[in-house]
Amino acid sequence: MITGSEQRTARANREIRPGQSTSQNYISTRTYTSPDHSGRREQVVYFDDLGRPSQTADCGITPDGKDLVSLQEYDDQGRKLRTWLPAKSAGNGNCMALSSLQSGASSLAGGDARPYLQTTYEASPLNRPVAQHG
Repeated sequence: MITGSEQRTARANREIRPGQSTSQNYISTRTYTSPDHSGRREQVVYFDDLGRPSQTADCGITPDGKDLVSLQEYDDQGRKLRTWLPAKSAGNGNCMALSSLQSGASSLAGGDARPYLQTTYEASPLNRPVAQHG
């Protein structure tokens, strides 16, 4: 259980990581893995202009301390189109450029030309998925 003093301390410790975007909407979540707050996991979820999650960065999660960033693309009707495999980033929780994320995902997937899951929807107002390729 979190006490009142811990809540005040948590509010006072809000910070922007070096390299973290100041021009995009995001939610940064810290999950403490030990009672004394010495271990933690941090995740930053970036949102597009319509409030949909576009990138997720799991900060410092790789063995060499880099971030794993995954991308979600949407089609013209707002449905999930492509869910990309994660790519390594510099390790500072920032939003990656689309081209570097795509090439990074391809290299981590062993040179796969399409390192993503693509969903095909039926041509009806129900938007039911009929196939997923990846």
